[in-house]
Amino acid sequence: MAFTERYVTSAAGGGGAGTEGDPWTFAEGLANGQKGDRVNVKSDAGYSLGADAIDNATAPDVINALVYRGYNSSIGDLEGQGRNADGTLNVTNFPVITLTGQLTTAPFAVLEALSFVGSLSSRLVGGVIDHSHMIQCKFVNTANNASAIAWGCDDSSSLINCDCECSGASHGPVADADSAFFASGCRIKGLGGVHLALNHGTVLDTVIFGNTTGVGIQIRSSTLRTILQNCTIYDVGIAISTPASANLVPLCMINCHITDCAEYLNNSFSGTQNEWAIEVNNRTRDNTTGRTGIGDGIAVSEITTDTGGAETDFVNAGAENFRLIAAAPGNAAGMVAFDDCGA
Repeated sequence: MAFTERYVTSAAGGGGAGTEGDPWTFAEGLANGQKGDRVNVKSDAGYSLGADAIDNATAPDVINALVYRGYNSSIGDLEGQGRNADGTLNVTNFPVITLTGQLTTAPFAVLEALSFVGSLSSRLVGGVIDHSHMIQCKFVNTANNASAIAWGCDDSSSLINCDCECSGASHGPVADADSAFFASGCRIKGLGGVHLALNHGTVLDTVIFGNTTGVGIQIRSSTLRTILQNCTIYDVGIAISTPASANLVPLCMINCHITDCAEYLNNSFSGTQNEWAIEVNNRTRDNTTGRTGIGDGIAVSEITTDTGGAETDFVNAGAENFRLIAAAPGNAAGMVAFDDCGA
């Protein structure tokens, strides 16, 4: 499909037509964007927005999406900008949107190449919204509150090449998803509580790290399979917590690095019954407790070499650089050739 290009700048005075020569304000872009539009948000003086929502008159759908995409000097110039040497998202020249209220997305809406920051005792971006997709975005909620969430959406939503962070001492799930969730190539950072919560879904090539406490990944539903592949979970309380209900399908973990956590894998239903998991080619090291409530699971080629601390696996975990060093025990043992876990 060919998008209709629309434009937003921070210098817009209001009442514009959404064209390059007569752009919208950011709030107007949220209100006026239609399915089939790509609303290009210019990186200039920055944006400040209270509680708002994508409020399109013609709702996007599976055929015609509505995209909000950042740009610097020409539309599309921030696509594929990639990551910095330490693995963090390169947000140089991204539009920065400071939120003083939640930005609620819409079904089949896409946010791309945008950076959001705020201090909210709620979601920063998201809502009870299905089919909401984020590509190459950064979300940082600085609030010190148990309800603070960086990003959260409902069923069939995605985080692709995004960074999510809650920097307050108390926070809710940094990223909060529901069913049929998909994440790939993300970094999720918290200081406690839950880092990534989902009912079920697929999480690939994602780094999750904290400050010795909380839960790395909390799986809340046992009705459909959750797959974790090429992920790194570092320095949290419980790396992975499975549902407090009878297990119907096993968790599947492949090529993951789970290190320096208080506990590796915890079955929240262990007081009633054990469950099992499929674990293939995972690297585990220096987790104080291994598995709780995991019965006769399938653990194939687990890599437990322990010749030191985080420096034996990662470039510089203290500086939050979780790229694998060449000599990392799990680097050459993964199932996917030349794949740098968490890169």
